[in-house]
Amino acid sequence: MNKIWGIALAVVGAFALGGIALYRQEPINSLWIVVAAVCIYMLGYRFYAAWIAAKVLTVDPTRATPAERLNNGRDFVPTHKWVVFGHHFAAIAGPGPLVGPTLAAQFGYLPGTLWIIIGSVLGGCVQDMTILMLSHIRIKKDILQDEKYKQLFSVEAVNELVNQGVPFREAYKTIGNQIQTGEFYFDQSKSLNHSHEGSLGNLNLPEIKAEMAQWRASCAARRPGPLPSTAPGSFFMDRLV
Repeated sequence: MNKIWGIALAVVGAFALGGIALYRQEPINSLWIVVAAVCIYMLGYRFYAAWIAAKVLTVDPTRATPAERLNNGRDFVPTHKWVVFGHHFAAIAGPGPLVGPTLAAQFGYLPGTLWIIIGSVLGGCVQDMTILMLSHIRIKKDILQDEKYKQLFSVEAVNELVNQGVPFREAYKTIGNQIQTGEFYFDQSKSLNHSHEGSLGNLNLPEIKAEMAQWRASCAARRPGPLPSTAPGSFFMDRLV
């Protein structure tokens, strides 16, 4: 049944676009444009948006939005879905009445209609959808308790055995056998103190800031005037803590 509806929408949309393309006189009934737009938007929502949601954004409806997690009554406020839809619809539909008639006047109805419809489906709608999906991302503090991450600390277990005097080959073999038999367990409540460069205990942030400051100084010496805030690396350096 879904295939039949999809084929019907494709046929009707193609027929409407054909009408716009073949109508050579200046006035044209706006119903042709409305039908073509509705059919293409519905097809894009059914197939293209579904692919974006499943393969690109991997949407998870159980994720709490920042408005729910960080509700402070000002910057983050849970809002009714139709109000949010209205904001996004206005953002994507706003330039249409301005740019569309201009393109139609210059090139004809068909290029202007295609520019609006295809640009919205492949660009504007995807941008709005991506913004909505990314706003759902949240930090799962207990994610390591999941069964699929239980082998994440296997290297830590090997290091513990080595620090206790067990030869590395034997330690590696012991932990490997535990993983194969399903007996591997690591107490995640232990505090892990690493000091090597780049580890959680030694992120080298002061060194990174110093190198970035040196880079900015060298750029300023070659280019008079203040370094623009959009220069590569300035965004990250200003936010290093």
